[in-house]
Amino acid sequence: MRAWKVRFLCFVVLNAAVQNVTSLEEELADSIFGNFLDPVKGFFDHEAESNATVAKFSLRKPSHPDDDLCYIIPGKPDSLATCTFNSTSKTFLIIHGWTLSGMFESWIPKLVSALYEREQTANVIVVDWLNSAQNHYVVAAQKTKAVGREIARFIDWIEETTNMPLENIHLIGYSLGAHVAGFAGNNKLHPFLSSSAVSDAVKCEHERSVHLFIDSLLNEQEAATAYRCGSNEMFDRGMCLSCRKSRCNTVGYDISKVRKPRSVQMYTKTRSSMPFRVYHYQLKIHFSSKVNSSDMEPSLTVSLYGAKGEAENLQLKLKEKILTNKTHSFLLVTEKDIGDLLMLKFKWEETNGWSASSMLKMVSSWWSGSSDGANVAVHKIRIRAGETQQKMVFCIKDADAQKLTQELTFVKCKDSWRTNRKRTLRRVTLENH
Repeated sequence: MRAWKVRFLCFVVLNAAVQNVTSLEEELADSIFGNFLDPVKGFFDHEAESNATVAKFSLRKPSHPDDDLCYIIPGKPDSLATCTFNSTSKTFLIIHGWTLSGMFESWIPKLVSALYEREQTANVIVVDWLNSAQNHYVVAAQKTKAVGREIARFIDWIEETTNMPLENIHLIGYSLGAHVAGFAGNNKLHPFLSSSAVSDAVKCEHERSVHLFIDSLLNEQEAATAYRCGSNEMFDRGMCLSCRKSRCNTVGYDISKVRKPRSVQMYTKTRSSMPFRVYHYQLKIHFSSKVNSSDMEPSLTVSLYGAKGEAENLQLKLKEKILTNKTHSFLLVTEKDIGDLLMLKFKWEETNGWSASSMLKMVSSWWSGSSDGANVAVHKIRIRAGETQQKMVFCIKDADAQKLTQELTFVKCKDSWRTNRKRTLRRVTLENH
C-alpha cells in the first residue's frame, strides 16, 4: 500500500512539472525537494546508488563531434590513450539536462564544435546520463546528485592517472545538468574546479542561454554584456547599466569570476540571431513646465547618429504616462556598434487624441520664449552607454527656433554654460568692489 502511495504522489508532481518545466527547473530543487519529496527522497537515493554506472564519458573529436565517439572508462587507463586524451590541455565536460526523447539535443554538437574552435587542443567530453535524464522531470532531478558524484569520481581518476591540474578541468552544465555540475563541484570541494551553469545566465528564453554561451565562444570580440538589476521593470527603464562594483559582466565563456555573498540577477537584451550582442543606452528625458500638465501617452521615436554609423527610428517604450516636471528613464538598444554618439533626433506622433501640434508646442514653447499656459520643454537629454560606460548630455541644436517641427535635433552640449557662469560671478565681484 505504501509503494502505491509513493507512485501516486510522483504522478501528481510529474504532471505539474511537465506543464511548467521552465519555472520548476529553478525552484524544484530547493522548494519541492526540501519539503514535498522528503518522504520519498531515500527511495530515489537508494535506486540511484544501486546502479553501477550512472554516466558515460565520450571524448568528441572536432571533425565529427556528433558521431565520432570514443568512450573514456574510469579505471581503464588504456582508454585515455585510445581516445588520444591530451593531459596538458584544458578539459571540458559538457553535461546535458532533462530530455523527453532520450537522445542528445541538437545544441550539443554545436557546443562541441564551438569549444574546439576556441580551444583547439582541448579535450571535449560529453557526459551521457540519458538513461536517468529521460525519466519524468522530478525523477530525473532526483538523479542529479548521483550523477554529480559519478562525475566527481571520474575527475578524481583523471587527476590521479594523468597528473592533470584541476584548474584545467571545466564543467559546463545546462538545465538539470547545471545542478549535476554543482553536485560534482561540491563533491570535489576544490577552489580551482571551474563550473559554468548556462541555464540561468540571463533572463531570456530558456534554451537560448546555451546558444548565448556558444555565441561567446565563436564571437570573442562581440560577447554580450549582462547587467545586475533588481527587476525586469527597472532594467527596461535603463536604470541598471552601471558597471561599478562588478555590476556588469560578460555573458558566457569569458565571464569574470566575482565572489558575492548571495546570488544576483543579471539582465541583457539580445538580437534574434548570432552574434546576439546589442548595445544598451539609457535615455533620461525631463519634461519641464511652469504649471503641471495632464499626463500624456505619445509615441516617442529616437534616431542615434554616431562616428561609425546610425540607428534610426528606435521606439521608446513607455512604462508609464508622461508627466511634466518629472524625469523619465528609457532603455534603448541598437543591433550594431554606431561608435561615439554625436547627434540624436527626437520625434513623437499623435496618440490617444493628442494632436501633433500640441505635442510640438509642448516641447518647443520653452525654447521659443512663449508665455503660453503649457510652457512645457525638453531642456536636455542625458545618455549613458552601457557597453562603454560613457555619460553624455545632449542639448537642442537650435534653441532659438520659432517654427514648430515634428522632429527635434539634439547635439552634445558645449561647455559655454560653465564659462558664462564664471563671467557672471566675476561681474558680481567687480560690482561689489
